[in-house]
Amino acid sequence: MVVKEKLHKIIDEIKDEKKLEGFYRLISSLEKLQIGKLYDSLTDEQKNELNLSYDESFDEKNLLNHEEVKSEYSKWL
Repeated sequence: MVVKEKLHKIIDEIKDEKKLEGFYRLISSLEKLQIGKLYDSLTDEQKNELNLSYDESFDEKNLLNHEEVKSEYSKWL
């Protein structure tokens, strides 16, 4: 329980609501990933899209150059 107590202490000291929300989303996502709930939480349409994207990723013509992606999204980084 030492880790849980430390986590509670950290959370109690955070005053920024946006930061708390971010931590909450992160921990929730990690929990879902660890027990396999993330995929199960998707709709059938989302699962189909994910599987299609995965299959398409094996064809090189569907892939993007790393530098192109970095340049396109640099405004958000």
